[in-house]
Amino acid sequence: MKHKASDINRFKSFNQTLAPWIGPAVFALGIIFAVGIGIPISIDIYQNWQNIAPQERSQIGITLIQTVATIVGGIAIFWNIVLSRRQLAASQEHNITERFSVAVEQLGHEQTAVRIGGIYSLERIAQDSPRDYWTVMEILAAFIRDQLNFQAWDELPEKPKASKDITPAIIVLGTRQPPESPIYLQRCDFRKCSFMQDDFRGAQFHKSHFGQANFFGANLMRANFYHSDLSEANLKQANLSETNLTQAKLINADVTNCCFRDTDLSNANLSNAKGLTIEQVKSARNWKTATYDERLRVQLGLTPNP
Repeated sequence: MKHKASDINRFKSFNQTLAPWIGPAVFALGIIFAVGIGIPISIDIYQNWQNIAPQERSQIGITLIQTVATIVGGIAIFWNIVLSRRQLAASQEHNITERFSVAVEQLGHEQTAVRIGGIYSLERIAQDSPRDYWTVMEILAAFIRDQLNFQAWDELPEKPKASKDITPAIIVLGTRQPPESPIYLQRCDFRKCSFMQDDFRGAQFHKSHFGQANFFGANLMRANFYHSDLSEANLKQANLSETNLTQAKLINADVTNCCFRDTDLSNANLSNAKGLTIEQVKSARNWKTATYDERLRVQLGLTPNP
């Protein structure tokens, strides 16, 4: 379904690119048709007028007038189609602008249901207007940051701040196209949030809290979790290849069947990580500087923790 949506968006973008050229192209073809056919016929009739029998001249004249009228009429019809397309495009643009304004206003509403409606309205606008696609994605990322942002670890409340409208915003961002484009969600309190099977390749999650978050089956390739806390997070079957986990905490996280290929584990803390294997660790980079439980350190051939 994601590939299908991507193909539709590419088609819409291609169509919008060609739209401004359709009118001039059709008009030019009409002129070429008139010049290439109408003028040669007229010249031929004029040069052979004396050779035409008097009783046939009136019929030929009528035929010539009909030919010219057909050409002119065709050009007029084509031009009318062009004007109609322009009016339709202007109407659609105005409609999208109005929908955009209403949806953004809904994001600031007091009621959660209204905010969720605004999120899905923005998603629909992104699908209908490729030109506004990344503006919508950036607005939703800003919406999440505004709700969940914190400046210092000691400022975090005892309970997570995430409300019910955060999940749909995460889902929309997790299906963005192309998924490799970075989304900035740094310094956010994502405790107990769900990213299950979402695609957050290249996302900037540095210095965020993901305690007990659900990343089951998520694609986090090349994401940045620098100095983030993923303690007790569910990372089963997640793709963490080439991800930056420098100074990240994965204490008691479940990393069963998680991909660590070329992951940067510099000074990461994987104490008591569930399902962690030697193969996973050694497929990563800078794994010797990370912290593990004593049993795994022995299996890795590392010196015991001080």
